Amino acid sequence: MCKEIFKCVIAGGGTGGHIFPSLAIANELKNDKQTKWSILFVGAKGKMEMNIIPKHGYKIQGLWISGFQRKDLLKNITLPLKCIWSLLSAFSIIGRFQPDLIIGTGGYASAPTLIIGVLRKIPIMLQEQNAYPGWVNRYLGKYAQRICVAYPNMKKFFPQEKIALTGNPLRKDISIITDSQEAKRNFRLNPKKNVALIIGGSQGAETLNHATFNGLKSLEKNEIQVIWQTGKRNYENWKTKLTREQQKEVYITPFLENISEAYAAADLIVSRGGAIALSEIAKVQKPTLIVPSPNVAANHQKRNVQALEKANAVRSIPDNLATQKLIQTLINLSKDKKQQQNLIQNLKPFAHQHAKKEILGEIFKIVRKK
Repeated sequence: MCKEIFKCVIAGGGTGGHIFPSLAIANELKNDKQTKWSILFVGAKGKMEMNIIPKHGYKIQGLWISGFQRKDLLKNITLPLKCIWSLLSAFSIIGRFQPDLIIGTGGYASAPTLIIGVLRKIPIMLQEQNAYPGWVNRYLGKYAQRICVAYPNMKKFFPQEKIALTGNPLRKDISIITDSQEAKRNFRLNPKKNVALIIGGSQGAETLNHATFNGLKSLEKNEIQVIWQTGKRNYENWKTKLTREQQKEVYITPFLENISEAYAAADLIVSRGGAIALSEIAKVQKPTLIVPSPNVAANHQKRNVQALEKANAVRSIPDNLATQKLIQTLINLSKDKKQQQNLIQNLKPFAHQHAKKEILGEIFKIVRKK
């Protein structure tokens, strides 16, 4: 049987929260047996997607674009030029590639690509990970053919008839397939002791890093080992501060490529409140403390966490109290087996097991209707 052939541009990036959903969608397209897809990614030059996407076997084009800097207004001097240049570049990329569909997963790199798609009357689809959408998706939602969301009650942001509640698409390796004790050994940790996985998102989180380092002695006294993702920015600084004894109880890394194994090793999780992180936590179902980042647009991490916390599926601690309270709260949770079981049980309704297949179905509705 002759396969249907389609072309797709996937635009977005800046953080793992935008990159990994786009990779999950691309892999689902590539593995579909009835169709053949040519896929091109578009990201921002100098951002992490330019390294990550090629490692997964996909081509990517970079735009000279950056976000609006609220804290340092002088850095925005070149922004108008970047916007014009990135629109021209996106026009050229799309003109050469001639896609049947453009998918935007958020981040400022998606804006020029999606705008050109609208102007050239190419169907666009948005994948919104958060409970509070970013400005790119909020603005372009009215032009999209379909908007795949992870949270209910999104009609205040998007036209109701365009919304599909699919959940967030996750990487294929987000599943607990490794034995917990084996996973702990693979991180050079004692398989008989508890492990706390502390992840501050793809960029790292200095609040979590400070709280973790300051609490290492308390964690050791309570026989809690740590898998600690610091982020790349200050990794070397934190690593050099660890004593030889602490290095036996701590696996420290700038970024966790083998995240599935880290989830398998973890008895407890401490995380920021990024939408993809929360979706992964819901799937792996481990007792979790969330420290929402205050350094995000519209405080969307706090909004992401609210639904889970209301259902008693996670515990949260404000960022400004994390340095004082995080470690003791983590220790208390490690001793409270009943609370752990309650959190695990209440996470189950938030795990969207078939998000990728549902998004694939929405994609076919668009391209086959074209």
